[in-house]
Amino acid sequence: MDRTALLETVRRIALEHVRGTDVRVYLFGSWARGEERRSSDIDIGLWSSRPLSREWIASLRERFEESTVPRRVDVVDLTRVDPAFVQRVLKEGIQWSDSEIASKPPSGR
Repeated sequence: MDRTALLETVRRIALEHVRGTDVRVYLFGSWARGEERRSSDIDIGLWSSRPLSREWIASLRERFEESTVPRRVDVVDLTRVDPAFVQRVLKEGIQWSDSEIASKPPSGR
């Protein structure tokens, strides 16, 4: 699976899971920067007006595990982590929406 197809699959799974909620999905880390390696996991941050249930997060993780995605997908509830980390993700990450193309390069490239 090439990079574009891989990210499109991850984006689709994540956006299907959050549909109908106020949750925003961010790709961050090496994949957002275009610096991923063969061993890199894919980092997804979820931002909401309130903490997400652990069961809901586990359900999304399970969807990734059962998918054709050949990489580990790390799902982070951004309401439960350090505010400085959240600010970095919101600033440097790529927010995904139904209308965006997953292969959009990071800004500055």
